[in-house]
Amino acid sequence: MTPLVDKRKLSLLITGDEVLYGDITDTNSSLISKAFEEFGFRALKKRVVGDDLDSLVLELRELAPISNILVINGGLGSTVDDKTNCAVAKAFALELVEHPSAKRHLENRGITSVEVGSPWYKQCLLPKGAQTFENPAGSALGYCIKTSEGYLIATPGPPQELAAMLEKAIMPWARKIYPENSLGQLSRFMVFGVGESQIEKKILTHFKDHPQHPFERLKLGFRAVAPFTEVKLWGEAEEKLFLEYIDKELLEILGDSCFSRGPEMPLLVSELLRQRSATLSLAESCTGGLLASMITALPGASDILLAGVVSYAYAAKEQFLGVNHQRLVEKGAVSQTVAEEMFHGIIDRSKSDYSIAITGIAGPSGGLPNKPVGTVFITVGTKDRHHTRRLVVAKERSTFQRHVALTALDLLRRYILDLELDAPYYFDGLSKEST
Repeated sequence: MTPLVDKRKLSLLITGDEVLYGDITDTNSSLISKAFEEFGFRALKKRVVGDDLDSLVLELRELAPISNILVINGGLGSTVDDKTNCAVAKAFALELVEHPSAKRHLENRGITSVEVGSPWYKQCLLPKGAQTFENPAGSALGYCIKTSEGYLIATPGPPQELAAMLEKAIMPWARKIYPENSLGQLSRFMVFGVGESQIEKKILTHFKDHPQHPFERLKLGFRAVAPFTEVKLWGEAEEKLFLEYIDKELLEILGDSCFSRGPEMPLLVSELLRQRSATLSLAESCTGGLLASMITALPGASDILLAGVVSYAYAAKEQFLGVNHQRLVEKGAVSQTVAEEMFHGIIDRSKSDYSIAITGIAGPSGGLPNKPVGTVFITVGTKDRHHTRRLVVAKERSTFQRHVALTALDLLRRYILDLELDAPYYFDGLSKEST
């Protein structure tokens, strides 16, 4: 059977000098790719091109014949460096014409100077025959045109505009173009603390002698975004029942390391708390408030998060969390004793249902023979019962902080669901020592 990925080819053309030269990081490719996964598309190619008309035309002409969906991102604005509309028109031999919906959109946003000769008028000139997509968050409409192999879709560069357009306009359009009964099936497994190669080995070993050779009929893929690994399984629409069967097998293989079928850890844990009408408080040291930031980045965080304290210095731990000065001196700030006192201090003061406390050595200096850089203690639990875990996460400082914050959330997930709290993590030096 021809793999699903060969039937639905997605290409991305990311535009802008600021992206090409690295002044800004491209996050839009991920947004676009994830959105089209729903319809069985996998990104085949990605090109990044600066604000050069001839280069854009060349890439459009090269990518369109090999793409069922070609998404060009950026360059829809009103300034001289916004060249997407001109490039699309030239590449596909289309006339640029005034589009009533584009003009109306600008006027509805309170922009009245959209006549010929004004800077804004440029956004009213779209390739002839384009079907427009509303932009709930910005001034430039997106649009699509038919190509020999499928569609070209033009999208805005600002990530918040792209995300809104994908959700409100492009995805509803795509669901009509690709009805459910024609879609391939996609299963997603979000796994924490188990490396990509280890997961692949477990899966392939399990299915080695399977009589139906599942990965000849289905496509297995991995995406490593440490400390997560995302496992994906694709199948044609006619393989729906077989995919559901293999899906259950994979879930069994991955066990409780599989924390989600889509949502990432901060959202998953937030929902676990919300489902229980439970609240959370945080006492952070080495993560510097990153954990609180992950939670408060989500809408509705005030439903669950009562308080967070970043207690870096000894004095802050004593003043705000009630950590005993003598024990700080005797045990050191990075110790199980201090982590647990931080935990009790925040949960007693906030009256939350659950709490997390973190103290560690982010590095690159500060390590000791018995507490190397990367040592961290994490305490999770309730007022009546808690669990403390020591790990050694020997990573660069910002990577250490991200791993530790997400590990704290995973430990809270495990605590809430009554799962193993000392499960090994591939990035933990102490887990490696015990295997």
